[in-house]
Amino acid sequence: MISFGIGQPDFPTPEHVVEAAIKAMKEGFTKYVPPPGIPELREAIAEFVSDFTGAGDVKPDEVIVVPGAKAGLFFAIAAYVGPGDEVIVPDPGFPTYESVVRYAGGKPVFCELKAEEDFRIKPERVQELVTDRTKMIILNSPHNPTGGMCTPSDIRGLLELAKDEGIILLSDEVYDHYVYGEVPFLSVLSDPDWRDFVIYVKASARRGP
Repeated sequence: MISFGIGQPDFPTPEHVVEAAIKAMKEGFTKYVPPPGIPELREAIAEFVSDFTGAGDVKPDEVIVVPGAKAGLFFAIAAYVGPGDEVIVPDPGFPTYESVVRYAGGKPVFCELKAEEDFRIKPERVQELVTDRTKMIILNSPHNPTGGMCTPSDIRGLLELAKDEGIILLSDEVYDHYVYGEVPFLSVLSDPDWRDFVIYVKASARRGP
């Protein structure tokens, strides 16, 4: 039996990470840091994201470091969504999407993901839900909990939809390394105009399969 519950690793923190943390504390790195994060870390993240997503030119000052992707989702939704605003969220989906939208006073509008469509978040299905009160679309691909993944055509269609309608596209790409099968992964940061309407959330800047 394999648990697909809370994402708690089943292995201890690697020894070199533990030693690095101890070394940093012994060297006095125990004070407050700039709210957006340590400059060197933001530079490293910007470099990694630029390379991995194909964005090519993400700047360190466009990066904010937060304690986990859930915090990033919270800040993004709370910053842009207000009372009466509608937010299109995948259904099923990560529970935080709905709860934070409601916290911000917004209304979650559920986009049903269907097994016969490989649980993809399809642009035409999202388009049917757009109204003059739609403020944000939440995209999660690869998707939690179904494992479904949008095709590159889906991603491009959602980007064009959000751009044309003046809607913020909040893309939760924390599972971008969990790609199986023949459908290639495409990040929303592949759009050259992403700065105008995209918020990108990633759990970590690690490399690996």
